[in-house]
Amino acid sequence: MKNNITKILSVLLCMATVLILPSIAVSASAVEGDKFGDLNGDGAVTAADAIICLQASSKLTTLTEKQKKAADVFGDGEITAACARKILRVSLGLENFEEEFMFTPQPKNPAVLSAEQEKRIKEDWVATWNQEWIKQEPEVKLKYYGSYNGCIVLVIKDNHNTYPTMVWDENISGVVFFNLKGSGIQVWNNGSFLNLRSAYEQGLLTKEDLWNIEYYHRTGK
Repeated sequence: MKNNITKILSVLLCMATVLILPSIAVSASAVEGDKFGDLNGDGAVTAADAIICLQASSKLTTLTEKQKKAADVFGDGEITAACARKILRVSLGLENFEEEFMFTPQPKNPAVLSAEQEKRIKEDWVATWNQEWIKQEPEVKLKYYGSYNGCIVLVIKDNHNTYPTMVWDENISGVVFFNLKGSGIQVWNNGSFLNLRSAYEQGLLTKEDLWNIEYYHRTGK
């Protein structure tokens, strides 16, 4: 039920931007926000602030320095659609701003995967699908998010599967993963693949691991 609600909220945010954009186009530069998440300076965190933030992330409006600080809800210096989504959820009482700032992301260990490890993961991925209709070896691309307790977390894409562009998110034990594409995050564990929720529920990932993965997923670092 909660997952359905968050998906609906993401869609509503996109719809609201399209519908309300003409009527609030000047509000982002009209007033400077003084409260964290409060971009229009009215003293409250509301959906209007989320829309302004989304406009700024799309380069449709320019924020003042004070507004940038109010919009930077993850503290990484980036104003993105994920920031707008966070502000919207806070305005609805579904999240707060504190938990992210209690967490310090840890460096990836190892910083990058070895060529041998990448080769094995790609081979395991192809073997997992084992589709007889594939006449040519698929091109597999990896986006590495770190290694945790013997598991390797990454996004995998190949040219034999279609990943539609869509907005969706998933809440795993209070850590919300905001996605703009439907490829999803995979957890590789000794030749097999799990999704994040399954890996967490099986004890392969801790909540701190989830926060770390969310940071690298959101920032693309």
